[in-house]
Amino acid sequence: MTALCVLALALAGCGGPGKDDAETTVRDFAKAANARDGDGFCRDLVTDDFVDAAFGSEKTCRAQLKGLKNNFELVAIEKVTVDGDKATVVATIQSGGQRSKQTLDLREDGGKFKLTGGAQ
Repeated sequence: MTALCVLALALAGCGGPGKDDAETTVRDFAKAANARDGDGFCRDLVTDDFVDAAFGSEKTCRAQLKGLKNNFELVAIEKVTVDGDKATVVATIQSGGQRSKQTLDLREDGGKFKLTGGAQ
């Protein structure tokens, strides 16, 4: 019986999103920003708290996303750390000819990781 419970937990993803999910969120975030995808960016990839703090509303988030002048390239994901329902991704990003390392904070929301902030 115990082996069956362990197998069920493993198949269920061990209780939440993991490193691959955090990495996928950051990759999808870059794609959505560059595609000016308001639904993907403002609703699906960042938390409501992030939208409120950074933009004030989803409508403003969409408008500012459409107005972006430069694309950015996700050059590399350097490190992914998951601690329960939180994750941190350190990524190298290039924009406007400049490369920089960014630390992005994520939180589990609805069974997947979403960005809560970062760009430090």
